[in-house]
Amino acid sequence: MASDVTLELLDREEVMTVECEQDLTMDQLLVTMADICHISPVARGLFAFKQAGRWLPPSHTVSAETGALQLRLRYKMPDWRSRDRASNLKNVDPKAFQYFYSQVRKDFDCGLVCNKKVAGEKDQKWWVPIIQPGARDKREDRLIELNVNMLELVGRNMAIDVMDEVIDKKEVLKNVKSYIPKDLYSGLEKMMLVKMLQANVEGYVDKLLKAYQPTMSSMQIKDEFLKLTEKFFPTYFCESFSAQYDEGGRVLEVR
Repeated sequence: MASDVTLELLDREEVMTVECEQDLTMDQLLVTMADICHISPVARGLFAFKQAGRWLPPSHTVSAETGALQLRLRYKMPDWRSRDRASNLKNVDPKAFQYFYSQVRKDFDCGLVCNKKVAGEKDQKWWVPIIQPGARDKREDRLIELNVNMLELVGRNMAIDVMDEVIDKKEVLKNVKSYIPKDLYSGLEKMMLVKMLQANVEGYVDKLLKAYQPTMSSMQIKDEFLKLTEKFFPTYFCESFSAQYDEGGRVLEVR
């Protein structure tokens, strides 16, 4: 018996609905979806399906799941973070690499890569009083560091969109706010960041375009975006799980 399955592929905007047999496993479905995304069998094993924040085992069947499935790259190749050389994923399978960039870029824009909880400022305001006696507040130092990091990441995404002809350079500079991660800033702090970006991002984007446009490809700058994202926000790329163990008759939990 067949059933409809909703699939979210992160290299495109539209959501897909496909008809599958109910005994089809996630592993079998992965083969079909990887083929649609032009991901090679070599890199296919790096991907898995996620649903409502939960990774699905390869043996799960379509009939056992309800709701949209999201195809995501889950496992990264060794030494991919080295900025001294190109990502080995980019060399092994350029389509898988492009999908990885689209995945992280979408999470970045939606505020999943970095938000106030990730940044360690839950329920606190980033901004501090203008008149500050004595040493500079630690939150102010973190805000300055965060804003510099945002310039590097946002500037790269702008340059990528210009190089990929997604948007004209003049238009991209008019839409600075749309490149800022959702829910990371609010109120005064967002206004301060926008002003900082507007004052600096044009020169930064020009510098990036001058360096990368002669290659006629945005692949290298996408590689740098991914590596810098992990450098600035390493917890985004980590997984943690709860486990229980017995110690002298007491059940304890560890992550």
